[in-house]
Amino acid sequence: MCTQGKVEFFNDKSTLYFAKKFWKEIPERHPHVTLGAFEFVHNHMHGIITIIRDPKSSFIDRKNSLQSDAGASFIDRGSQLQNDAPASNQHTIPNHCESGSIGAILQGYKMITKRMIRFDTKFRDFDWQRDFWDHIIRNQKEYSRITRYIEKNLERWERDRHNPISPNFTADEISEAGRLPWNTM
Repeated sequence: MCTQGKVEFFNDKSTLYFAKKFWKEIPERHPHVTLGAFEFVHNHMHGIITIIRDPKSSFIDRKNSLQSDAGASFIDRGSQLQNDAPASNQHTIPNHCESGSIGAILQGYKMITKRMIRFDTKFRDFDWQRDFWDHIIRNQKEYSRITRYIEKNLERWERDRHNPISPNFTADEISEAGRLPWNTM
């Protein structure tokens, strides 16, 4: 998920604190969820959310949640990962989300972080982009690959297309993306 305008709000310790705090609290608000790797990088974040539902019943089965052996668990135990998106990568706009879906979870997360960051930090204009990218992880190999990608994301920041000073940006893009948190007052 990216910040609105790709502003580098997460360079600020208090903004980063709230973003991480409420991310870690997602399973408390949604008991059918476990978190995998996550990383906040200047103006965006990556994270793995696993939604577990027992396919034999309509209630959520917490004991079948994916933890350290994530990815393999849903195959071995017969649990299914539930998501409100098709199997392919999809650009998702979280409107009218089904309760408990990835869209609803992220909508709630964005709402609480936006409210607290605006209230408790100097960034009264903090906001998230409306949409986000999601992907259904199908097996342990893919889970491991995506985890490595997330864990290495900060190291790749210099070459990241979301980095306004990356050599991958044109002069016009750098100028437009040049809104850094300390320049927004």
